[in-house]
Amino acid sequence: MTGFVAPGTLLARSARACALAALLAFATPAAAGTWNYAIDRNDGHELTFIEDGKVTFYLGCGRFFALHARYPGNAKEEGKARITISSGKASMMFDGEFVPHGTVQVPKPMELATEFAQNYLGYAKNDSRVYGKTWLAKRARLYAMLGSGQPLTISAGKDSYQLPPVDAANWRTPFERCGVSGDSW
Repeated sequence: MTGFVAPGTLLARSARACALAALLAFATPAAAGTWNYAIDRNDGHELTFIEDGKVTFYLGCGRFFALHARYPGNAKEEGKARITISSGKASMMFDGEFVPHGTVQVPKPMELATEFAQNYLGYAKNDSRVYGKTWLAKRARLYAMLGSGQPLTISAGKDSYQLPPVDAANWRTPFERCGVSGDSW
């Protein structure tokens, strides 16, 4: 009989299609933005993830070392904050501050969706340990996660979101030299 499909077969196909659709929905990164690497003449190296025209992840190294990210969950206006960034089996916890998101004009106009900020990987700007052996090892772990080719999960408590693997060209070597090669950028 042509065109006949057994009732159990149709149900099995529908279940497989639904399962596949659910897998794709949960396995793909939530973000549909782009990774960018740029050198700013005032601030040095910048690695950003831009989604819907807003910077949701920022790593800068030049006159400073800064990590900013959109806070997963309900962000406060101010106060202490903690996020975890993980990629594959690696993860790192970052203690920082809540910051208001908005637009900055200097050094260049950027619409920020970031609500978490940490500078110098948790050290004070003038701490003699910044760019020391322990600090560089912590920075190397962060760069290894970012360069792993795996999606990044940004989490805080039970809330999280995922960014696609960093695919910005030529970002890593300049970041690794930043601050330790005699010139800051």
